[in-house]
Amino acid sequence: MAKRHYTYNDIHKTVQRLADKVVEFKPDVMVAIGGGGFIPARMLRGMLTARGMKVPIFAVSLELYDDETNTTRSSVTRLQWLGENSDSVSDVRGKRVLVVDEVDDTRTTLAYCVNELQKTNQPATMAVMVVHNKLKDKRHALSDDIPYFAENVEGDAWICYPWECDDIDEHDRLALQEKVIEKAILRLESSLQFNLGSRR
Repeated sequence: MAKRHYTYNDIHKTVQRLADKVVEFKPDVMVAIGGGGFIPARMLRGMLTARGMKVPIFAVSLELYDDETNTTRSSVTRLQWLGENSDSVSDVRGKRVLVVDEVDDTRTTLAYCVNELQKTNQPATMAVMVVHNKLKDKRHALSDDIPYFAENVEGDAWICYPWECDDIDEHDRLALQEKVIEKAILRLESSLQFNLGSRR
């Protein structure tokens, strides 16, 4: 499977663009899906704070992917949830909740989290922010009344995030290399279209 690497700067700039849209939702709290949603949620919190909004982050931990094989498991495993006997439940119940994750691939994890929050924690309303939404058929749907904020990405490459790597320099080198190749392909396609157009 092809891979696509994103740097911390790439992620920061994407979250910054999405923050302008999230502000309109006016979240009371964020629920970050771990582990991929933790860093984007923290970035977003800083950006919302700069806009005069103090939004606490609560964490849930769900597992769908097998990191060793880079494959999808058949069902979501709930590793950590907002406890029924903890303050986090009352801090979410009746509030405007923004669910944050890094990628919407099959939508399995995201749909599970949204459905479970609605069922067990009863927020007033919900929205979703993911850094990357893969433009592909999803296994699950979100309700049309849930605002959805994401940067859309073409293709189904395995997205490699900087917080998952062991060697950040190598990760950033691969990200730069992919960008150079992508720009070269775009220039070539543009040149071919121009040449074909000029022959007509």
